[in-house]
Amino acid sequence: MQIFSKEVSKNILKLLTSAGKISETDFEIYREEDDPLVSLIDAKVISEQELIQGLSTLYKLTIESNFKVDEIDDKALKSIPSTQIIKFKAIPYKYSGKELICLAADPSNVVSSGQISALTGKKISHKTNYHQPIQIFTR
Repeated sequence: MQIFSKEVSKNILKLLTSAGKISETDFEIYREEDDPLVSLIDAKVISEQELIQGLSTLYKLTIESNFKVDEIDDKALKSIPSTQIIKFKAIPYKYSGKELICLAADPSNVVSSGQISALTGKKISHKTNYHQPIQIFTR
């Protein structure tokens, strides 16, 4: 199963290339893979931590490192536009029943939670990382 869409994967690959984490050659080799980010990690070209740092930079967030990138649900990630991810400082992480779990820089930001909920039609649960729930916000 592909972790991210091709578009998101290519954006992350471009970011990793511009940051000097992967070479232009690696970019060209891996960008057409079914799941280029997993392929890069499997080939030990980059570490999972470097990928997390790339996501953090791309979405302008500080991300706790004790969750697994492959746990991010691509459908959840696409549920709000990237401009809103930056604005809210929250990454849609995965669905859990009727709830959307987000990794958030500020889980106490009720205004952002309400706006994300309005965009997605889901209850929002913010977490600083996968293992430590902070608070659940509802519409």
